[in-house]
Amino acid sequence: MKKRIAICTAFILVLLTSRVNAQAVLSVAQISYPDTTSFYSIDNYFLRLVNTGSQNFSGTVLIHAVVDTTNTGALNQNNTVAVAPDSFTIAANSSDTFTIQIPIQPNYFKQGINTVIIWPVNDPQSTNLFIVQDTLELQVNVIGSIGVNEIEGYDKKNTLFFPNPFQDYMYIRNQDPKFVIERVRVWDMYGQLVKDLPFNGTLNMSGLAQGTYVIEFLNHSNQLRRYKAIKE
Repeated sequence: MKKRIAICTAFILVLLTSRVNAQAVLSVAQISYPDTTSFYSIDNYFLRLVNTGSQNFSGTVLIHAVVDTTNTGALNQNNTVAVAPDSFTIAANSSDTFTIQIPIQPNYFKQGINTVIIWPVNDPQSTNLFIVQDTLELQVNVIGSIGVNEIEGYDKKNTLFFPNPFQDYMYIRNQDPKFVIERVRVWDMYGQLVKDLPFNGTLNMSGLAQGTYVIEFLNHSNQLRRYKAIKE
């Protein structure tokens, strides 16, 4: 009797394992999103739903997006900014594109660097279930009307440009061999990108209005250093 029970148990485990292995396995991948934004904007996140499983999937998927202001990977469901249900038909080892909108509200985001965590969730009313493979984590910098020392990532010791304040032109030093500048981006304090240029040592700011700007220097790995500059 014990041997029969053991054989039946083994058969059930094999059957369950084969069913699990045959399920669709879904995850979310990044296409593009605004990595710098401002409060009260509504941002479009262009994403891809990927099925790495051995079975086709057709059904409803809930796309959850949660903001982690601590940047530790913590999933605080109270900070959910989007739940976007959508219907997908994705073959095994294939993918489909979709877009979600995320409102940049101060009750969800902090000023500075935040992590947006996005992952697919099974529809509780659906019988066509899938396995969630992983979460997608995207960093976004939220800019508001703030002062020089309140920008997260602001480097006030190792200034790479002069003069500051400036009038029409800024001159950029690139003396750190560990951080070779390839691009320069300029944002106004409303989170609008006003310049995105390859690095050449000089930045023409003559067309910009007086005010405060965030200057970002990017290297070949898209690592960045961020500064505040004032146009007089």
